Amino acid sequence: MKKIIILFALIALILSGCTQNQAPQEKLVVGLNYYVGEGPFVVAAEKGYFDEQGIEVEYFWSPNPAIHASAFVGQKIDMYHFTADALAMDAGNGLEGTMVWVSSSSNGADGIIANDSIQSVIDLKGKKVGYQQGGPTHYLLSRILENNGMTLNDIQSINLDPDKAAEAFFAQELDAAGTWEPWLTKAKELPNTTVVLTSAETPELILDVLIVRNDVLENNPELVAKFFKGLQKGIDYEKTHPEEAAEIAASTFQLSPEEYLEAVTTIDFKNVADNQRLLALGGPAERIAVSAGLLWKKEGLIKTIVPAQQLVSNSIVQMVSADAQ
Repeated sequence: MKKIIILFALIALILSGCTQNQAPQEKLVVGLNYYVGEGPFVVAAEKGYFDEQGIEVEYFWSPNPAIHASAFVGQKIDMYHFTADALAMDAGNGLEGTMVWVSSSSNGADGIIANDSIQSVIDLKGKKVGYQQGGPTHYLLSRILENNGMTLNDIQSINLDPDKAAEAFFAQELDAAGTWEPWLTKAKELPNTTVVLTSAETPELILDVLIVRNDVLENNPELVAKFFKGLQKGIDYEKTHPEEAAEIAASTFQLSPEEYLEAVTTIDFKNVADNQRLLALGGPAERIAVSAGLLWKKEGLIKTIVPAQQLVSNSIVQMVSADAQ
């Protein structure tokens, strides 16, 4: 009997040692939107850039960014791709994540489409406008209205995600819609439709960022850094081989390569040096988080404003930069 007890004890000890000495996590699950700015992610995976880093990457695609926040909180994904302004709202509602990389900025990739009776921002007054509450077009629209002496109270707001807003507009259920590419490009091809404003009017107001769970960032920063080394190679390939990148990525967004190439002209893809500037202490990313937090609090979408310093980290950028030298 004693031998049996000793045997079980040894097995338990061995299993305990295996648990304590398990290899660190080498897989990341990343939430992505059906937005052409995600093209370099597709390229990086197809070109094997993550394999080169010795990591496994799985993409969790969704047409609704809110699904990613829910999956993130439920620890079904390790990071997700959205905007700096949206993180201020998600964090204000309890999400524990940090933006560690800026993949791109919207240089016309987000905007407002409308029927041709609306030719300017001022013409939106009293009109039915669909956009996602707490999303980038909400933030953009609020800032543009403010610049024209108006507020969101001057329009009829309908809460719809960017794709649904575009679909409702094309079905003539809305006067205008806040959406993103490729819908802006498609709208230009349609009669009786106009693009009232885009993020080209506000450079680097809409930053596309990667938000990592705090526990993943703390427990395995090396894994996170490897992901961004691979992703940055995808971004660099997008810049240097645009036609080849279009052939790889276009079908993901149900576009032809030619349509994809046109759509990505509205996106400014960032490099490591850009990230050092954008994620610097007190830099653009922090300032957007502050501005957006104040807006979401004013709109009643959050009760608590999380300090911007808690939402932004340049630690991964520093790791990637150091390894590149």
